[in-house]
Amino acid sequence: MIQNTTGTAISLTATKAVALSWLNIQNCANSSSSAIAASNVAGLTLTQMEIKNIAGSGIAADAVAGLVLANCNVENCATSALRDGTRSGLQAGNLTGTCSITDSTFVGSTEDQIRLMPTAGTFTLTITGGRIGFLGTARPAMGGMGLVLVASGSANATVEANNVTFANNYSSALLTSGGGTSLQTVNAIGCTFTNNWVGVDLAHDGTGDMTTKVENNTLTGSLSTAIRAGTTATSAANLDLNAVVRGNTVGIASTADSGSRDGSGIVLDVSGDAVGRAAVTGNTVYHTDVQGFHAQSRFAVASGTNALDLTYLNNSVFAPDNNSASPYGSVYGTLIEARHTRTLRLDIGTTNHTDDNVSASAGGVPGFRLRLRDTATFGLTGLGAATSDLVTVANYVTARSAIGSTAEATLASGRSFTSASVTLPSNN
Repeated sequence: MIQNTTGTAISLTATKAVALSWLNIQNCANSSSSAIAASNVAGLTLTQMEIKNIAGSGIAADAVAGLVLANCNVENCATSALRDGTRSGLQAGNLTGTCSITDSTFVGSTEDQIRLMPTAGTFTLTITGGRIGFLGTARPAMGGMGLVLVASGSANATVEANNVTFANNYSSALLTSGGGTSLQTVNAIGCTFTNNWVGVDLAHDGTGDMTTKVENNTLTGSLSTAIRAGTTATSAANLDLNAVVRGNTVGIASTADSGSRDGSGIVLDVSGDAVGRAAVTGNTVYHTDVQGFHAQSRFAVASGTNALDLTYLNNSVFAPDNNSASPYGSVYGTLIEARHTRTLRLDIGTTNHTDDNVSASAGGVPGFRLRLRDTATFGLTGLGAATSDLVTVANYVTARSAIGSTAEATLASGRSFTSASVTLPSNN
């Protein structure tokens, strides 16, 4: 056991092929030091490590190629009062190569549990099994996020979480933020998200691209939105978003507030000049405060190809709770909007009822609402002639939804819904 050190317990610099196992490092009180610090290391494997009660980062890795962690427990790190984003359970700069974290636990850090901050280079990190967040069943009174990817510069980052439990994170459980020309691919597959502020929170702002797949996850107890993906209002025209949100279950059928206490179930917000292609299919959403599904294309900076192509099929949205401290008079279950000068093209299925969506509401309004606002463009597959007749558009939606569905449409003066074709995301 290594304990009560005043500096970094293990320091690795400009070396290669390092393998450490069965070490117990505890009670390092220097907030500027880490239990393990690795810089310019080609090949670092940590197995069966116990790292606890560290004022700085549990593991600090910069310019490390081929980082591998297996069966490690990193607990109660970044305990310093200096909450400046420089300490985490795992704080990593420019990783490169193929990296993995398997059956490991990152819990209790008062900043982020895992924070990745690449500015250059290419890496793939696969996280399989384990837990990220806090132990027990409640969120802490203060803390950071679970798994965070902040990609900038020319970084090319791929991060995939498989069968990971994200629990009790004070803020977002899985968060990404892309900038510069960075490319990020972020997937969450078969994970469990419980009692987090936000479950999945994915965004890009820059000239790079983002590709994401959020599939077959279970999300319960979110305080805000369960799943959120999109681009910011300043995103550039050559930013491509390809998003698949498929087969997820948000909330519990019999439990109020279980999908989202104060927010929505699934939110897709493509803003700025980015081009978005999204397939939202086969999801089930229970007990959110407001919309079970909300998509919008908005805030174009310049005219051009700033469009969102949305395929929305086989989703079931149950009635929102609308029970916050200041509830709305009514809440649509599904709300899809084109705003400002952007374009939204929607495929909501066919009239043969093989891919019906279901949507319930609160407060007596229809289950579905389509909104064409400002000077935006809203296209619908198979609509036929352009129309400003709102009954025609509402009937278009109900004819492609579960029997008995209700819908309404609104549009700005002088605008019309048009016919359009929709492009699926490249990773569908």
